[in-house]
Parts: sequence; structure tokens; C-alpha cells
Amino acid sequence: GDRFFVYTDGLAEAVNEASDAYGIQRIMNTLQITSAEDPERVVNAIISDVDAFRDGVPHRDDLTLCAFSIV
Repeated sequence: GDRFFVYTDGLAEAVNEASDAYGIQRIMNTLQITSAEDPERVVNAIISDVDAFRDGVPHRDDLTLCAFSIV
């Protein structure tokens, strides 16, 4: 029942129009909200949240993330 989430620094360093970084705390908040979801939904929730945060600002770095659970 263990769950793992790994990501590259491009996720936390994604910025919005005001040059604010997405940050680790936002990642943690989304993980807490989706903790009961399957890994695919966790990844989709984080991608949706970071896209909404960026609001059209292009990525400056790669955005790689992976979630999985051990059954």
C-alpha cells in the first residue's frame, strides 16, 4: 500500500506571470488532497494544477513526474 511520487525540479520551478514559483508546498498540498486517488489521477491532478498556476506561461525546464503504488 505504499505510494511514491517523484518529479524533476521543473515541476517546483514552474512559474506564473508574476514569476512566482509553483513550489514544493503546492506539490505537497495537491498530494495531500489526492492521497486516496490512484497514481494516474494524482499525476493528472498535479498537471492540471500546475497548468492553472502557470496560466499560459511557457515551461522553462522539463516537467517530469511519476506516481506509483505498491500493492
